[in-house]
Amino acid sequence: MLVKNVKVKSADAESSTTDLASIIEEASAGFQQMSATVETINEDNVQIAQYMDSLAKSSETIRVSFQSA
Repeated sequence: MLVKNVKVKSADAESSTTDLASIIEEASAGFQQMSATVETINEDNVQIAQYMDSLAKSSETIRVSFQSA
């Protein structure tokens, strides 16, 4: 009876370990996807900042040209 209990508990532990490994793998994949998304957002923010800088310079050029006229 004791050996049977040990076998059952061992099988339960193995099943739980397998389930936990699967959950960890899914979480890891989710974190990798989130990291890639954050990286893309950061790249987009840099590009937007460059566009805004260019727009500000163009606006200043236009403002100066109107003041000179």
